[in-house]
Amino acid sequence: MNKIRRLGKDFGLLTLGSFSSKILNFLLVPLYTYILTTSEYGVVDIINTTVSLVYPILTLVISEAVIRFCLEKTNDKCQVWSISMLITTLGCLGMIMLSQIIILTTFKPYLVFFVLHGITMAYNSTISQFVKGNNQVKIYAIGGVINTVAVISLNIILLIVFKMGLIGYLISLVLGHMSALIFYIIALKLWRYTLPVNQLDHLLVKSMVKYSVPMIPNAISWWISDSSDKYIVQYFCGIAVNGIYAVAYKIPSMLTTISNLFIGAWQISAFEDFESDEAKEYYSKVSTEFISFILVVAGALIFMTRPLASVLFAKDFYYAWKFTPVLILAFVFSTVSSFWGTIYTAAKRTKMLFYSTMTAAIMNIALDLILTPHVGAMGAALATLISYMVICVIRIVDSRKIMKLTIDWKRVIIELLLVIVEVVIIAFDSWISIAICLSLWLLNTFINRKSLGMVFKKVLHHRQE
Repeated sequence: MNKIRRLGKDFGLLTLGSFSSKILNFLLVPLYTYILTTSEYGVVDIINTTVSLVYPILTLVISEAVIRFCLEKTNDKCQVWSISMLITTLGCLGMIMLSQIIILTTFKPYLVFFVLHGITMAYNSTISQFVKGNNQVKIYAIGGVINTVAVISLNIILLIVFKMGLIGYLISLVLGHMSALIFYIIALKLWRYTLPVNQLDHLLVKSMVKYSVPMIPNAISWWISDSSDKYIVQYFCGIAVNGIYAVAYKIPSMLTTISNLFIGAWQISAFEDFESDEAKEYYSKVSTEFISFILVVAGALIFMTRPLASVLFAKDFYYAWKFTPVLILAFVFSTVSSFWGTIYTAAKRTKMLFYSTMTAAIMNIALDLILTPHVGAMGAALATLISYMVICVIRIVDSRKIMKLTIDWKRVIIELLLVIVEVVIIAFDSWISIAICLSLWLLNTFINRKSLGMVFKKVLHHRQE
């Protein structure tokens, strides 16, 4: 099986296992927007946002090192597992001790759920990466399905049957992560990999930490670019508006879901084949097709924004659709940046990840503070868009020092311009604008017909195997 087929197989497994569950979770948005008030959803979003900042820092982002070192055949997987579990456990203990300081006064009633959510996310992140690093993509995908199905089932029971509202939603998140953890542990009998602390390889500990620690500032910077605007929106516009703004992320998140599935499969072959003679050609081919595919998906989401919002966003949440097209475009640059980040991680040169995201993060906060007081949540969306563009440009230019890829930039720029025009036209809020955007998307799809045909051919071939 050649490298492209291997990538297609891994992507197919992740898609069949994870994408279907993500779709189910996505379709539950109407339930959340119907049951929860805008203020309650704002609270949920701030808790999730805070957890997503805290646990990577306290665990030294060790999950990123796990998959990289697992895929190196010279490393003992028992050592990698035991080291990552030790660091993750120490990080979780730190979360428990610092939780009273971290959690804002407004959210003190939810302190226990904040801690449990952070701990289960930390272990889930590390363990799932270990599973994937062991080339157990099928088990990784099943674990994702179990997680999502558990969350969905508990949401229906706790929100609809027992009417537990915000508390029920938080309980379902924690138990969902726990169900996936239990599956991973049992399916791979992970206890067999555990070594006593005194048997750990100190040189490997040092190497893993040296690899992951530079990613802490990078994680913080990504968080600033991705999430700091929600705190600023809350400060200037109120918790209810932040709840609406948080819902606006739901449609763009589908783009992230698709790209994460691909990047998750891509990491395995990218890391394994980075030193090969064919790496440049392989990276170039995959990169061009990835960008084109993401732009086609983004264009589809943009022209469908209003119809989707009318179905997904209940009551006061419907207004969120106005921010969605700008955020979709922002997520295009975000996903391309993440994809280009694999060049740095494969080469074990992670410092530039920090420099690029920190530059954009500083710009994002500055623009948030300038724009949000004057144009509200739309200012935060524009700040996010600009900051992601900056990260993307910096990484594409700088990564040429590591590997100079051959990309069909003429085609990519034309496709990007069509998506930008869609974002502008859809803002006119009419069915005519939707029709024009549909036409632009069809044009973009036509330009990419050969690439899309190859993708579908690979998927059909994979299903027949």
